[in-house]
Amino acid sequence: MRMKWNCRVVLLCAVFLCGGEKAGAIAAGSEVVKDYAANAKAIQIVESGLSDENPYIRTKAIEVVSTCEITSLMPQLLHLANDPVVPVRFPAVLAIGDRKYRRGMVVVKRLLGDENKNVRIAAAYSMVKLGEPEFIRNIRSA
Repeated sequence: MRMKWNCRVVLLCAVFLCGGEKAGAIAAGSEVVKDYAANAKAIQIVESGLSDENPYIRTKAIEVVSTCEITSLMPQLLHLANDPVVPVRFPAVLAIGDRKYRRGMVVVKRLLGDENKNVRIAAAYSMVKLGEPEFIRNIRSA
């Protein structure tokens, strides 16, 4: 039951932080509350989700950070790009590229040699998004 409750809380935070249109990518349409105290609390909950022991919660928190463009939490995605669980590593690497977080370039470049093919493809995609178009060949050859 804990997983369902945590996931719902993280998704609710997406609604608070993103607003209607972007939150729709994560949670079904909801009314947005523009309350800075609520936003601060929501960011704390998402931050907590990034370090949750459950990989599913970490993955959903990564999606919130990326979709809602929470740049203050991007440094934590660098750590999650090295997570032992592939379904956590993969969206973390994608988010670094999608948000054009150039500080993550060294981490992403290293993941071009990851043991998991999907993570390698995500790393190549992110390198392209970070302004290194020559890595498109890695995606094409996958």
